[in-house]
Amino acid sequence: MEIRFEAEPTEADFSFIHQQSAASLAAKYGEPAREQLGAFIYGDPLANSDNHLILGGIEGQVSGSWLYIDTLWLDETLRGKGYGVRLMNVMEQAAVQRGVQKAFLGTATFQAPNFYKKLGYQVVGEMQMATSNYHQFLMTRQPLTPYDVAPETEIQLAAPPSDYDVERLGEHLRDYNNQFMPLNRSLFGAAFLKDESGKIYGGVTGYRVFESVLFIGTMWVDESMRGQGYETRLITTYEQAAVQHGILSAAISIADDVLAGYFEAAGYQALGVFPDFPAGRTSRYLIKQKLA
Repeated sequence: MEIRFEAEPTEADFSFIHQQSAASLAAKYGEPAREQLGAFIYGDPLANSDNHLILGGIEGQVSGSWLYIDTLWLDETLRGKGYGVRLMNVMEQAAVQRGVQKAFLGTATFQAPNFYKKLGYQVVGEMQMATSNYHQFLMTRQPLTPYDVAPETEIQLAAPPSDYDVERLGEHLRDYNNQFMPLNRSLFGAAFLKDESGKIYGGVTGYRVFESVLFIGTMWVDESMRGQGYETRLITTYEQAAVQHGILSAAISIADDVLAGYFEAAGYQALGVFPDFPAGRTSRYLIKQKLA
């Protein structure tokens, strides 16, 4: 068996790790119930096709005990006019209707931490982005009581939102973020555990984000190889490759207790812990501030 980093893994190898990870989690925990939600503001209020102009929106998901807000963005022409509060209210009240009374989200110094604080969100974890003065925050709010919003403005919930709307919303947010810190979300290779024939028995993959932060997306080790030190060696190999490429910090959102333990043993600390998200699991947002 050999563990090595591959800067340009084949699409087949990359997909294999993700497929095996998903299958392993499903076998262990079952498929978690989740529902994607969204709400959008269009340039043309009557728009109903895939070529409309989006001036703002929000997107996230409900699973288990939590609403996770993934993306919130408003065009400059709409900021400071209460639209952000209305979008948040639509999402949160949709969660309440589904029996959920807790929400969490991530934001950065140059995004909207003060906006969320005014809405009652509290910081539960904070991480300084390497080589910059910016910070990332994990924030939660509970219970999800309604906000005082203008009743004359109706924003419709989409459950689920269209792929087109979600993609355009994400593009707008990335363009906004790039004004402050260039986003470099690109695949950062993979560390594989392979035998002499090239058969894969484990691996870890992730993305390089911003200038020097690694977000680890997937880790999997075949059941026959677990508990023999390969998990730790995969993490170490991947981190060493990251350092050689100028990456200083790493983070992972993980909902597997056993694998989370390996990352914690490797020096990762919990920025936030969310029991019953997704349903039946506990998600941990783990960070390692300095890889070197």
